[in-house]
Amino acid sequence: MNTPKNPISKIKFTLLLMALGLINFSAIAQTFEMMKDINQGRNSSYPEHLAIHNGKLYFKAYSSDGLNPWISDGTTEGTTMLKNTNAIANGVFQSSVEFVGANGLVFFKELTRTHGSELWVSDGTTAGTHILKDINPGTSGSGPFALTEINDKLYFNADDGTHGGELWVTDGTEAGTQMVKDINPGSDKANLYLLFRYKDKLYFRANDGVHGNELWVSNGTSAGTKMIKDIQPGSEGSDLNNFTEVNGQLFFTANDGTHGMELWKTDGTSGGTKMVKDIRTNPNPVLINSDPRELKEFKGKLYFTARRDSDEGRAIWVSDGTTSGTQLLIQINSEIRGDSSFRFAHEYNGKLYFTGQDVEHGNELWATDGTAAGTNLVKDLVPGTKNGGPFKYVNYNNKLYFIANHNIKKSQLWTSDGTAEGTHIIMPDNVNNIKSNGSVVRSYNDLVVFDGALYFKAEYDGKGLELWKYTSNSLSAQDHEVNEFVLYPNPVQDVLHMKTNAKDIEKIDLFSVTGQRLKSWEGQSSLNMSPFAPGIYFIKVYKENSQTLVKRIVKN
Repeated sequence: MNTPKNPISKIKFTLLLMALGLINFSAIAQTFEMMKDINQGRNSSYPEHLAIHNGKLYFKAYSSDGLNPWISDGTTEGTTMLKNTNAIANGVFQSSVEFVGANGLVFFKELTRTHGSELWVSDGTTAGTHILKDINPGTSGSGPFALTEINDKLYFNADDGTHGGELWVTDGTEAGTQMVKDINPGSDKANLYLLFRYKDKLYFRANDGVHGNELWVSNGTSAGTKMIKDIQPGSEGSDLNNFTEVNGQLFFTANDGTHGMELWKTDGTSGGTKMVKDIRTNPNPVLINSDPRELKEFKGKLYFTARRDSDEGRAIWVSDGTTSGTQLLIQINSEIRGDSSFRFAHEYNGKLYFTGQDVEHGNELWATDGTAAGTNLVKDLVPGTKNGGPFKYVNYNNKLYFIANHNIKKSQLWTSDGTAEGTHIIMPDNVNNIKSNGSVVRSYNDLVVFDGALYFKAEYDGKGLELWKYTSNSLSAQDHEVNEFVLYPNPVQDVLHMKTNAKDIEKIDLFSVTGQRLKSWEGQSSLNMSPFAPGIYFIKVYKENSQTLVKRIVKN
């Protein structure tokens, strides 16, 4: 059974499937579900720092036991406290907690009364979650941050109380947690920043006490940790920022003391570290540089925002890494104060979507295909000059999702297919309690795709800010094509068998007629249906080529 290609025929085809009982509107359901009321009642758990490692979702949250690391497998029962670390819960989240994976383990920073702020490690179990090493013994803590994985090792900045903040590395064991090099000898810190993986080495900004903040590289050894180039000679430093890799080139911004903050690149050598282009053309003493920001790779080129002179606002630029190939793409905001013309850039469906600002619409949803003619406003989310302010873009189930404001409902979850008509707010149908600042708050929120759903922090129906998930099942007519697999017996009572000649099956999901995903199987051709009540269900098979196959079954 082939899906018709004509849109009208597709509609008729879908209606036919519905008439045959093969598909219904409820099976195309979108569902909102609170994962767990972690801090029960109207209290908030403030789930933050969401990260996926080893098939589990890690995050920090408050409960009656205070602020602790939590873990989830995507079910309510499987959402549990990883460990009660006796953290200092003062109501303020640490912005650099970072759950980072390396060598099969998960690392994060924890602030406790006993050890202060130190590096912790977890294998995903309570027993296997503990402080890795008390780097700065006592309650002061070493304050680890900028956790970065390279070749199964974790690099980070830490202060042992003797050498100041310096570069450290760990293999996940206490004995294997060591300082790489005392870059700024003595007790002064090296001011490490921007740890970045490039060509299997660590690139970062550091201050050795002589040259100021400059470009450094490390292979994990003391001898192999060195400054690449003194971009601004002397102790002032070039204050480099914004590492972004494009086509094997590492781009960044730096100030050489002559041209101001401009676009640079490096191949890892001193000779190969050079300014790409002096974009600033107006030698106005108030504006001494183009100050490139928001660097983003797209279609093998670098896109960013910069100012060309003092008489215009920020514009969008594109670069292939050469001086002649670094050009103005488009200026959508002509006002000098318009510093938000290109933010949170995110690739979706062959275009780069971003939060752009012009005089008429404020900060709204824009998109570009890489050309000036193909750079347009997608939708004015909050009509007029007020800001929709979309951010936290993520791709999920063939659509773009993000958090943005709304005229009445304030900050909420939005979705877009790239058209104005297909861009709209989404929220639970039965929500009665709309907070004045929105149900999906903007501060420290994450949108994470995990186990077929979209996870985020929200406050619906007076339950406080908790971890929610949104599932868009999208069991379309195309999914119902009879193709390459047979399920038997159907109706089924106990075990459902799948016969197929396909070798690329990744996962099998079981859905209720309301669109709720009930169970998932991997690597199985016999599915135990005995725990489920009699009724109608849908089996959805996921293939490696992103194709999905769906069949209706009856459970007796």
